[in-house]
Amino acid sequence: MDKKVQDILSKMTLEDKISLCNGADFWHSKAMAQYGIPAVTMSDGPHGVRCQKNGADMLGVNESEPATCFPTAVTSGATWDAELLKAEGQAIGEEGLSYGVDVVLGPGVNIKRNPLCGRNFEYFSEDPCIAGAMGAAWVQGAQSTGAGTSLKHFAANNQEYKRFNGNSQVDERTLRELYLTGFEIVVKEAKPKTIMSSYNLVNGTYANENAHLLQDILRRDWGFDGAVVTDWGGSNDHALGVKNGSTLEMPFPGDDSVRELMKAVESGKISEHDVDARLDELLELVFDTKAAVEKAPRTFDAAAHHALARRAAAQSIVLLRNEGALLPLKKGEKIAVLGDFARTPRYQGAGSSAVNSIQVDSFLDCLTESGLTNVGYAQGFDRQGKADEALKKEAVALAQNANVVLLCMGLDEIKESEGLDRMDMKLAQNQLDLLAARMAGERFDVIYSSPLRRSVKTAQACNRAHRLPIHVLNSLIEINGGAFEGLPFADFPKCYPRESALWNDEPHAFAIEKGESMQQVFDRMRDAVLLLVARHPGKTVLLASHGCAIRNLLCWAHGWPIERLNDVNWGENTCVSVLEVDESGTPRLLLENDASHLPADCATLGKQDWWRPEYRHDPFGR
Repeated sequence: MDKKVQDILSKMTLEDKISLCNGADFWHSKAMAQYGIPAVTMSDGPHGVRCQKNGADMLGVNESEPATCFPTAVTSGATWDAELLKAEGQAIGEEGLSYGVDVVLGPGVNIKRNPLCGRNFEYFSEDPCIAGAMGAAWVQGAQSTGAGTSLKHFAANNQEYKRFNGNSQVDERTLRELYLTGFEIVVKEAKPKTIMSSYNLVNGTYANENAHLLQDILRRDWGFDGAVVTDWGGSNDHALGVKNGSTLEMPFPGDDSVRELMKAVESGKISEHDVDARLDELLELVFDTKAAVEKAPRTFDAAAHHALARRAAAQSIVLLRNEGALLPLKKGEKIAVLGDFARTPRYQGAGSSAVNSIQVDSFLDCLTESGLTNVGYAQGFDRQGKADEALKKEAVALAQNANVVLLCMGLDEIKESEGLDRMDMKLAQNQLDLLAARMAGERFDVIYSSPLRRSVKTAQACNRAHRLPIHVLNSLIEINGGAFEGLPFADFPKCYPRESALWNDEPHAFAIEKGESMQQVFDRMRDAVLLLVARHPGKTVLLASHGCAIRNLLCWAHGWPIERLNDVNWGENTCVSVLEVDESGTPRLLLENDASHLPADCATLGKQDWWRPEYRHDPFGR
């Protein structure tokens, strides 16, 4: 124990000691001038400082001081750039100190276990190692300014539904290797000044009272010597919390909490030594952070911080596919911008981390810097999900004047929020309807389908807005599996090991008894396209076919020999590819395996491990 702290404790009454274990109001610990103890000011802050001067609240309803809003953790985690996160943490620490904030509450390093969790936007990753690395960098940056941080929410807190009384039941190995790894990395590498305990129970005991979490693991095994702060309203039995390692109850439990702690000492439930141990942690925090606040300037470089946030946002962008080299768009390209989010972006989730942003750049604002020719903007849909035919009609009409449509879609303000889990993974139906209406405007003059039923049904779906006759073309059929036909795919390697190996490793050489060779499929798909181009000059032809057949066609469209078939990715069911064939019969691939029209719950490839490159040598993932 520090001598200064020891001297103070020796002068304090038991009641005063106990009183310090409770918050003074919503954002402050208690000050005791008679002992030279100032208050600690806390503020939300994983993505920017939410410093409320008046009308304090827990869910971000009341306005806070203007601050830089950085990308949410789910976004910045996609950068994999620890130095960038360190710079972000430093900026947030500086802004907090400028407003007199001693401790910024963040970062959140809980892993994503449920994709419906309303607070996933506040967490870095489903991978605890990435979460730990990003969180450690953020803490190092923030605490380099002298400010304190509060690593949260400790622990096994991975849903918002029943967050105050949910019981996370987890075995020791899983707890340590999965749920606690991110916390361990941050504690050992960055030494956050505080830890925030979570609301939930862990194996039947509230996290804030859990001796195994707070003493055995956090302090004994990891060497943490800072303060544990309850989440706001997250104390169930404060006396037990003090005994087992909880330092400060927030926000302001009132005098009843003091009386309960006094009774607990008198009854022997806890000892004065337990209280002193918690105050040792608290007072070290108080004196360390207060000195930083006193020295800190009351201004910060908002322009520089905004530029940093913008750089972080740019580096967070994840491009899943760029079929047909569609991107980058060429300067002068005529584009139409559709979607409410282009004008009014949603860049953060709701709840306690909501930042009163100093500056917001909309997509439309940034578009002026692109060199692209914007033919116009249309809202397209009501962002709360209400059907609006007039908005949809306006957007579809505008799209006809452009070569490229940039459709800005997303979730509304209440779909991702503290305190609420999502009910599904879907975009609002009115946004999907706009996409369908836009695709209905795609021009094609003729439709051909394979004779197989699934292909015909796909052609019929594409034809709803066009009502063209559907022609059946036998040469668009799937590969003839010969002796393989009717055999479950999982039995293929057992019954035909040689052919199975070729299918996986050298598909161009595949052939099977009584069936087709891959070369035959390649040739007939190429010939079918050339036939239709000759039959319908100057027309746009829609073809509905099958996975293996289309894969061969795309190989030809790339200009590749069949030996490069493995370089062509499998496409989702109902994905769209576009190719242009000139008068000489030379193809040019414009779009490959586009599945942007598919909601997540309709995707198929994720359920079919056999297609993935990493499983190519054993398509069944054994």
